[in-house]
Amino acid sequence: MSLAVIKHAIAVKAHRVNYNEIKEHLPPKTEFVLTLPLTPLQRKLYDKVIDVLENQKDALKYSFFGPIALLTLLCNHPKIFMDKLTAPRPPIPKESNCDKSGSAELDDELDNNCDEEENDGEDTLDVKNTRGLGFSDAVVQEFRAMVPDDLESPVHSHRAQHVKRLVQLADTNDDSILLFSRSLPTLDYFENLLKGCGYTVGRVDGTTPDAVRYPTLYKFDDRRIRVLLLSTGACSLGLNLQVANRVIVLDFGFNPTNEIQAIRRSHRMGQQKPVFAYRLITGGTFEQQFCTILLGRKLRCP
Repeated sequence: MSLAVIKHAIAVKAHRVNYNEIKEHLPPKTEFVLTLPLTPLQRKLYDKVIDVLENQKDALKYSFFGPIALLTLLCNHPKIFMDKLTAPRPPIPKESNCDKSGSAELDDELDNNCDEEENDGEDTLDVKNTRGLGFSDAVVQEFRAMVPDDLESPVHSHRAQHVKRLVQLADTNDDSILLFSRSLPTLDYFENLLKGCGYTVGRVDGTTPDAVRYPTLYKFDDRRIRVLLLSTGACSLGLNLQVANRVIVLDFGFNPTNEIQAIRRSHRMGQQKPVFAYRLITGGTFEQQFCTILLGRKLRCP
């Protein structure tokens, strides 16, 4: 009763408006969930990871969600996966994540792997050596023997090939495009890929200094940059990017709020064109099961 009295008293003074109040005044927004298959190389590596995890009981010694975060990189592109797998490992942090809930820990694993700016560069996905995830040095050598010399080629990832097609479609239609990922190594790969295709590309993540961040956003707003790569963790809030009307979400965490907000960077007051958002998932993997859960959660988000 007291809350009802307070609400009535402040109703004439406080005006709260959420997204539902303005969406009817915005251009239409269409979201696509694109399910892509694994390439033969990705399938071999994916099956190898699963086999290692099943046969090495200490694979989940440090974190259950660490291997999931690593598989996310594999679904993006084998080159990103191999770079992460073979990179020098930092010391194991003393702090333990064992007291975190499952969903919170998953987002932390993905975010730490991806948005190093949010934890001062500490990457809790990786432990000292790959043994922390159940991968011995011998197993890592087996992975190395499985990959070809042209590992960087987009032919080894349908996700990379599809991003190229979507960017080409946007360019043909004189549209600007936003590309979101939780993974900094993923942003590195796609930045190099798109620049190699001749596109003008900008990038903003949590490690971007202000001296670079604001000029990049201004250039994108002036359409001198047509493709903007963004870190989901650092850029899904607080930016108005309605100059773009196409949004690609490369990967996702267990909480769909960040991806929803990322898409809304484009679907805002001032947008003049219909907005198209593309969520890319890899069929036949854990991503497909997660996506079913996340879409159910999304329906409950305002």
